[in-house]
Order: sequence, then C-alpha cells, then structure tokens
Amino acid sequence: MMKTSHFGSMALAAALAMGVGASACGGSGPSADDTAATAESAMGNGRYQWWRHERDARQAELDTFFQDNSAEFKAFKNTALGNLGIPMVMLRLFPELFPEIWGAPGDSFAPVGFAKDPYEPSRVLPLGLGFAGSTPAVPVSATVSVNINVVALTCMGCHGGRVQGADNVVHTVVGMPNTQFTNFRGAVYATVSSPKYTADTFRAALAAKPLGWVYGDPALAQQEYLERAIFLSPGAAENFLAKLKGGSIAGAQRFAQTLGAYTYQVPNAPDLRASTPGYLDAIGAGIAAIVNPAVLTPAQVQGAVPPAPAQIDIMSVWRQDERPLAQWDGSIKDLTHRNLAAEFGVIGDPTHISMENVNLTTPLTVKMPSPPYPFDVERPAAARGQRLYNQYCASCHTGGNAEIFDVARVGTDPNRAQIWKPYSVAGLRSVLRSACTDAVTCNHPDGTPLADEEIVNPTGGYMAIPLRGIWARAPYLHNGSVPTLAALLTGDRPAQFYRGNIAYDETNVGFADAPAPGAVKYDTTRSGLGNRGHDTAEFLGDVDWKNEPRKLHDLLEYLKTL
Repeated sequence: MMKTSHFGSMALAAALAMGVGASACGGSGPSADDTAATAESAMGNGRYQWWRHERDARQAELDTFFQDNSAEFKAFKNTALGNLGIPMVMLRLFPELFPEIWGAPGDSFAPVGFAKDPYEPSRVLPLGLGFAGSTPAVPVSATVSVNINVVALTCMGCHGGRVQGADNVVHTVVGMPNTQFTNFRGAVYATVSSPKYTADTFRAALAAKPLGWVYGDPALAQQEYLERAIFLSPGAAENFLAKLKGGSIAGAQRFAQTLGAYTYQVPNAPDLRASTPGYLDAIGAGIAAIVNPAVLTPAQVQGAVPPAPAQIDIMSVWRQDERPLAQWDGSIKDLTHRNLAAEFGVIGDPTHISMENVNLTTPLTVKMPSPPYPFDVERPAAARGQRLYNQYCASCHTGGNAEIFDVARVGTDPNRAQIWKPYSVAGLRSVLRSACTDAVTCNHPDGTPLADEEIVNPTGGYMAIPLRGIWARAPYLHNGSVPTLAALLTGDRPAQFYRGNIAYDETNVGFADAPAPGAVKYDTTRSGLGNRGHDTAEFLGDVDWKNEPRKLHDLLEYLKTL
C-alpha cells in the first residue's frame, strides 16, 4: 500500500554526487565540493537548498504512507494496548484533582511525558493514551450492559517523540522514541496513595462537569451518559477507586518482591523512584509479571529475575523489515510476538492484550519510512561524510545484518545482554503463545507453530541496528547513555547529562544537555547505565574523530540524512 518514492538512498547519493569532485577530502585549496557549493550559492539556491528539497520529498512520502495506511496509523496513535487500565471517567479528572502529579488540566499530562495530539487537536486525551472497553461488561439494567472504557498506553506513548529546533518549533515524530515518557505507573501509585483519592472527591468533581466533557465527542455522548450514571450510583465510585488502587499496589508489591528485592539490590543501582525520561526497564517489567513470589521460594525468585538492572532506551520502530531480529539483543525474531511482548510489558496480563491492535500496527512498522532530519544539512560536507560512512559504518549497520556482537567485543554495558534466565525465558514464551490468538499472524505461513527459539531466544550480545533516522534516536547506545553522536565518536562522553530536553543540538546531533521542564540528570555511573563501548578502532575506525573536526563534521552531516 505504500507508494514508491523517487527519493530513496540512490537518489540521495545522486544528489550528493552533484557536489562531489574527484579530489580527496584534504588539500590546501578549495575542493570540488566547496566549489560546487559556491556555485550553488551564486545561483541563489543556497548551501542547504538541496536538502530542503530532499527533506520535503521524504516528508511527502511519509505523509502519503500514513494516508495510505490510515487505519493502521490510527491504531498506532489512538488504540490502547489492552483493556486493563484507568476508567476514563476517573483519568480525565486526574489533572483536575492531582495537578501536582499529572500537571494542570491544560498541560496534556506533560509530567509523565505526553503532549497534546497535533493530528486531532479536539481529542481530549494526549498523544500516547487511548481507551478500550473493559471486560466483563457492567450491567445497567436487565437488558443493558456497558463495557466501561479504560485508558492505557498506545504505541505512540513510547514511540512518538518530539524535537524542538532553534526556531522553537516543535516537531512530532512518529516512531521515534518518546524521550520524555517517564514513570507512568509511579504517577498512578502516587495518585492512589494520595489523601485526596476518595470517592466523594471524584463524585463531586465529575458531577461538576457538563455532559460531553469526559470524551469531548458527540458520538460518545450515550457512552458517557451511561458511564457517569454507573460511576455516580451508590457504592460504584468506591468500587472503581478500590479496584484501581488494589491493582496499582499489587503491581508495586510484585515488583518490590522480585526485581526490587534482588535485581536492584546490586551496588549503585538506579533509584527506582527517580524520573527516567525516555528509558525504562521494559523487559524487567515483563519478568516481574511472570515471576510469582507466591508460588516460588526466595531462592527460586532470585534465580529467575535479572542479575542486575537493565534499563534501556526506548527503540525507534520504523523499517522493521530491515531488522531480522528484534530487541536490542536480537532475542525475538518474529515481529508479531515482539509487539505482543511490548503490550504485555505495559498491560501485564496476556488475556487483556489487544491482538487486533498488534495485527494493525505490526505491518505499519514493517515499511514505515524513517523521518527526515527537519533542519538544514550542508551538501558538500554530507558528500564527504558519505564516503566516511561507507568506509567505517556501513558494514555493521546495514539493513538485514543479523550478527550478534559479543559484549566483550563491543564493550557496551553488559546488563541488558545478561538479563535472561531459563525461568523467565520459558515464562515469556508461554505468555506470548497464550496471548497470540490469531491463527494466521501467530504462526508460519503454512500454519505450523513457531519454534520456541523464534519467540524468545537469548543471545548474550547486542544487535547493530540499521542507522535510518539515527538523528532522531538520541541519546545513543542501547541504554541511551551517550547524549550525542559527536560524544559517541570523540569519546568525550559525560558522566552525567540531562535527559528529557527536546531542544535539539544540530551541531553535535542529539538533544541539548541543559535543564528544561521534565529533564533530569542521567548518571552513567549507575549499574546498567554505563556509557562505554563502541569506542575501539574496530567500531570507530582509524580516525581520531576528536582531533579531526572536519571529518567529524562531515560524517555527522551525512548521518543526518539517513
């Protein structure tokens, strides 16, 4: 369904070649690249006009892709990952009653990393949240039952980011890691633990809002009327609040008794109460849901959970067809099961995962184009950088490369690669088999079931992910421990830097290391957050990038175009 673009990598190479001469990068006089740029400027096109044309063409391709796949895109953006969550009639009141946790009503849940939906400005939920009807339905009368809508994350909750340029314009980027998403479960726990969390408080606040306020959609007026009537009926609000509180506390206790009791007891572990914008212990959350301390001995629990914290950066999700294996460690081969694993990590119960959403969003991400760099790129520098990229980067980061790099070889923080234990592997395989209920998409084309190794297969190493859209994937390495590409290449990697700032650093390629609303210090000395690795000649080449600023600049300019 995706239209073919005439502005792919071959077209980019041709565009770059228009400003590339036969001389080497060095030399005492102006290069052919510089001469071409001067001629370009003299013609009134400017040094950056070529990229502006290319960027517009790629953006048009991306827009057409989403138009041609509108149902899939809407699911990616709006559909809750499952039908366990927070009742809509309650969540809409959170900013009204708990602004110190969720932000003021007009803030679109900014403290947990969300923002107003720019695609549907009238939508009352922020980008990243959606609702689904809970089960079982609640009887209203002898003949009428209502599936109460509950709110949960959508795909865009983690995979919809924002970038702010020097002009202060904010660009929303589909498929990009949400570098501001943080501590949603912690915010829920703080809410249910607040002294203001009472049925009377919610009843009064809801009654004060006019009919139509909860959904802001006339098509849902009847649904809202019924949900209000149920919530305001005698004893119902108490039951609603108790169920959410019980689930939140049970989840917190489960994590405390599993990963909290063992995984995060290693020296210098990350603070579990801290804000973690753009990174999270995703697999750990799933393992905590699998490992049940009520049926295992303490020794068995310890033997099942990860040996050390493994907080990781949220991944980009475009062009999944170029990744023969999924996850940072390549531990999941099948994309349907990869998406189910993500849903399970959020919902925590395989019986409440949305298989329909998986079937819609998986093909979307298979061919989703990467987003074009929204700022200017110098053509002569990018042309020189392309040669450097081909020499030093392309062999590992090419699409389709299934090589797993051993931790000792690549040198990056080992915790994520060592997360799996036999119990958790078997448990996740079982969960994903039970959650995958579509006989077509959950099996091989001939109908035979997937082998265990195709569902979860620990590798003990890391993938070399293709670099499409690398500009939008900052910060870098699997745990997001290096703020910019310049820092990655030069070795000038700060021990601490701010994460959560969406202001973009065009020079160094990444987000600005500066205080901002929601930004917090990332401490690379903590267990699992180390910033070393990918720093030897094997991975950086024989160039001293720190002391060769022109080559560094050229490579960065080209990387912006991927």
